[in-house]
Amino acid sequence: MKKLLFAAAVITAMASCSNNEIIDVNPGEGISFRTSLDKATRTNAENVTTLDNLSEFKVAGIGNGATYMPELLVSKSASAWNTASTYYWPEFGLKFFAYAPTNLGTGSATLNHTAQTISGFAPAAEIADQKDLLISYNTGNKTNNEANGVEMNFKHALSQIEILAKNSNPNIKIEVKGVRIVNAGRKADFTFPTEITNSAYTLPQAQWSNLQEKDTREAYKVKGENIVELTSNAQSIMFGKKNFMLIPQSLTAWKGKGYNDGAYISVLCRIYSKSGSEEILLYPKTSPATRASVILPEQTMYAYASVAIDTKWEPGKKYIYTLDFCSSTNSGGAGLIDPNPDNTTDPEVDPDPKPGSNGGDPVLNGPIKFTVSVDNWTDAAAENITMQ
Repeated sequence: MKKLLFAAAVITAMASCSNNEIIDVNPGEGISFRTSLDKATRTNAENVTTLDNLSEFKVAGIGNGATYMPELLVSKSASAWNTASTYYWPEFGLKFFAYAPTNLGTGSATLNHTAQTISGFAPAAEIADQKDLLISYNTGNKTNNEANGVEMNFKHALSQIEILAKNSNPNIKIEVKGVRIVNAGRKADFTFPTEITNSAYTLPQAQWSNLQEKDTREAYKVKGENIVELTSNAQSIMFGKKNFMLIPQSLTAWKGKGYNDGAYISVLCRIYSKSGSEEILLYPKTSPATRASVILPEQTMYAYASVAIDTKWEPGKKYIYTLDFCSSTNSGGAGLIDPNPDNTTDPEVDPDPKPGSNGGDPVLNGPIKFTVSVDNWTDAAAENITMQ
């Protein structure tokens, strides 16, 4: 817990528009806060916020049908928290709403006595720029909170996504260069809860509404500088120390044909068959037209292999997708051809990876197998899913 003390100008009275009504303010200690944050377990993602790296947030205080303490920036310097203003406790109780980071990108926060929302929030397109969104709500008054402050327990408002992959077939070699999530909703509005966000509180998905830009063929993606060769042990294909931070929502599974008919994960890869020291490239099978139009040789091109997902993403939970390519025990394959292999201007991405085939056709025979485990930013149940 860290104690925050608002320091600067003293407000002794506030007049109504008619100048007839005066709000009594109690002299004494200024309104102060103690912060806590639901822990993030089993993650080394650099874009997950903890108490150690939480450097600033904004907070507002509302009471008696008015905005008593307008939205204020609170920043940390060494072990101290500082703001530009000090507010003293009024005779009535207050409701406190807070959020971090203070820069919401395309989103816009409204914290006053009529609305407590974040409108038009959209995670950054590049995973390197995506941030953990924290929110908090609590109430307080002079009698109960002047001495020890108001505890603000922050909740993770987004869903964290990590993708792992493995290759269970010793006769297959798979090289991965990138991964993306396609057709998830990209913009939504958030309404602050009016139930205290203590450690026992679970932030519901219903706080998010007006989901937009879903099934628009847009993707959140990451591409590595170096390849990851899959082994029988699952390993991250996030190409760095950041995970996707996306809007909680119920995904509709891709139907396996059109580019805008549901959500899917797509892995940028090359797949070979192996026999002793001999390797034969199976995917992509670059067409003569494609080879003629690019500078790079066929052996350096990659193509997307896709699998439908229909997970319900909830706030404050981490979803770990583990893709099992070419599982020999479960007749597994390598997924379906991506119907929208974007980045066709990227010479490493083959726009026609299997001549004569269409989006949704199998990359190889048989489905990819994978599991989904769910962390409450703590451990939860696992879900088994078959990739067609």
